[in-house]
Amino acid sequence: MEVSYLQKKKVLEAYFDRTAFAAWDRLTSELPVSWVRERVREGRNNTKTAMLSILPENLSGFRVLDAGCGTGQLAFDLASRGANVIGVDVSEKLIALASERCPKELVNKISFYQGDMLDSQFGSFDFILLMDSLIHYQQDDILKVLNQLSGRVGKKIGFTIVPKTATLSAKLLIGQIFPKGDKSPDVIPVNQKSLIKKSSDFPNLFSEKFQKICSVRTGFYAADVLEFSK
Repeated sequence: MEVSYLQKKKVLEAYFDRTAFAAWDRLTSELPVSWVRERVREGRNNTKTAMLSILPENLSGFRVLDAGCGTGQLAFDLASRGANVIGVDVSEKLIALASERCPKELVNKISFYQGDMLDSQFGSFDFILLMDSLIHYQQDDILKVLNQLSGRVGKKIGFTIVPKTATLSAKLLIGQIFPKGDKSPDVIPVNQKSLIKKSSDFPNLFSEKFQKICSVRTGFYAADVLEFSK
């Protein structure tokens, strides 16, 4: 990948390992959080539900990549449906937390790794999910990631983008000062129609293979859930 992707990956690794690990530990638990983070938690749970809806209810025999798995919430649900899951994240601390939280009955169904979600050593998959894993990247980097992963997936890629709207732009501007303590790297809103149109410039992607599943809006959290089918 080009320098922009690699540079942003390093920024994200430093953020999740050093700046905001405690906040993400709490956010992805059942402990009480602030009103703002409660809306983020609600939005992420709704997004997780939407992403799971694009997959078969019974995932027995399927191999799934949870790319940018964080603390493992999505991976646990996938494994509960019978999938063999590979969870990859840039953050060593989040991977350690995911491994620690993994239910005993799912240990043999999930393997967690700290590393790059594009690393070919993880092999091929039936499904690949990227829940909020691309929201800090520019449009071209998003398409390069999808183009590369499409060569390693047999059925479908599910992913999220931050929609480019005037309302969200205003909220993101406010978010630069609130909350202050563990502010995340900037999310980059993307125009869905532009993304899909531009996808045809990449050899493994075809615009007619993209479909929007739903939009999720809760407070400062916003996501459009899309899929790319083979």
